[in-house]
Amino acid sequence: SMVIAVCITALYSLICVVGLLGNVLVMYGVVSVYFFQTSRYTKMKTATNIYIFNLALADALATSTLPFQSAKYLMNTWSFGELLCKLVIAIDYYNMFTSIFTLTMMSVDRYVAVCHPVRALDFRTPAKAKIINVFIWILSSAVGVPVMMMAATKETDKGNIACMLRFPKPEKYWETTMKVCVFIFAFVVPVLVITICYGLMILRLKSVRLLSGSQREGQEPPADHPHGPGGGGGLHRLLDSHPHLHHRQDGGVHRPQEPAGGCQLAPVHRAGLHEQQPEPGPLRLPGRELQKVLQGLLPAPPLPPGAEQLLQSAQHHP
Repeated sequence: SMVIAVCITALYSLICVVGLLGNVLVMYGVVSVYFFQTSRYTKMKTATNIYIFNLALADALATSTLPFQSAKYLMNTWSFGELLCKLVIAIDYYNMFTSIFTLTMMSVDRYVAVCHPVRALDFRTPAKAKIINVFIWILSSAVGVPVMMMAATKETDKGNIACMLRFPKPEKYWETTMKVCVFIFAFVVPVLVITICYGLMILRLKSVRLLSGSQREGQEPPADHPHGPGGGGGLHRLLDSHPHLHHRQDGGVHRPQEPAGGCQLAPVHRAGLHEQQPEPGPLRLPGRELQKVLQGLLPAPPLPPGAEQLLQSAQHHP
């Protein structure tokens, strides 16, 4: 009816103005970053913004076709020729596939950033995002180009002109094949990829939250953790392997006592101790305790000539 046609025309006009203006501003904001060499705009040169530009471009093309579609509903006929008919239908399919493929790649990009941060340094770059965007448009052309070739105008039984897809014979077979391909590649595959990516991200974030929560509660880390008893305690293994270096209660280390017979123990060779460590680990001691431990491991420096006599005389004559 005329009321529905007027409502559709008004709604399409509003969406066209708002959507076209918003998407053009987004594209301008992303493109202008590469023309201003300031630190403020350098931070915006990210792969995510490149994907956003691709979404804005596809949506801007789609919103630009809304005036033709609203006029078709209002006049109940297609009055813009076969060339515009091919462009409008092709842009519609291009927008559908490029948008869903870009959203899928953004999910993969986010998954790599969360679950594989080291690989993200090489994968999440603006240059590679641009290449992926070009590949998305080429992949979308696998559907967009055939649609453009099949789109045509046709006169209906009522004498009106319709813009539609004209499938080759047998028409029912090719129409069904087209619908199945669109359903699989524009819905099933992207939904599966997005669901898997966000599911793995949720599991990763939960494991990180549980680990940080257990550390905040004061629980001892696992044995294979670097800070655990079996991890990077290289200093503890070093001290345990030498009985003459024993621990004090305050965390320091006593020097070996001189035997009564006057025979002094040989100082521990630092290179030998280093060879006995299977693997260096993180040292978790405060500054003063670390200084005491190092003083206990290193041999005492020799006294200058005459210092021993002065010390003995000071002991006999306090």
